[in-house]
Amino acid sequence: MQAALSALEDIYDVGIIFDLSDEKLGAGITPMAQRLIQAGVVPLTARQLLLEWAATTGGDDESFQ
Repeated sequence: MQAALSALEDIYDVGIIFDLSDEKLGAGITPMAQRLIQAGVVPLTARQLLLEWAATTGGDDESFQ
């Protein structure tokens, strides 16, 4: 949490893969997740991140579905 908040303070775009780190309770349930989202962290799933990487590297989105 502290690393994400520090990166936001340094004007980085920060995203956290909540389906891997907050699996049992969901992205909006825990106080940590709520604080990070309130601060500007973008909640992502592992699939969303892979699709974003594929789009920026010129990969085919179909290969991740």
